[in-house]
Amino acid sequence: MLVAALPLVLVITRIRELPQNIGKLAAVVVIISLTAAAILYNYNWYFVDYDAGIRRSLWNSSEMGMELRDFVESGGEWANAFHVPYPHWVDTRNIGINAGSIRWANTFFDDNWDADNSYPTGPKLFLLFPEDAKSLRRLMWLYPRGQTELYDSPREGKDFIIYRVP
Repeated sequence: MLVAALPLVLVITRIRELPQNIGKLAAVVVIISLTAAAILYNYNWYFVDYDAGIRRSLWNSSEMGMELRDFVESGGEWANAFHVPYPHWVDTRNIGINAGSIRWANTFFDDNWDADNSYPTGPKLFLLFPEDAKSLRRLMWLYPRGQTELYDSPREGKDFIIYRVP
């Protein structure tokens, strides 16, 4: 950082060598201009470009957590809510953290699930990746009275499926 700032110091030194008032005024103008330019550039990079990029790359576990929390607050049980894992999708633990239950990490693996032997009783909630047709078909087969709902996220490309079983 010192090496990068060296030319700025030299410019200011040369400006100060100008006649008294003109040199000081020019130095102040240069410093204010460079500082303002750096602030504007960094503000745009961090709060606009970086923010947009990170929002495109991160999944919306906060919205899934909100659905989970609403399920529990409306009488559902934590043990009856499930995240259906999908490659390179949201981390189950993040959903639980955003729902307010740091220990919640219920996952549904359709290979090990049997409707007759499903241990949780009562209403169930399943959160699925929108392109996971296999798991959705399996849930519809296991729980034919279930209802499918597409959660339309305000963030483009971050929708997910909610499958509710009464």
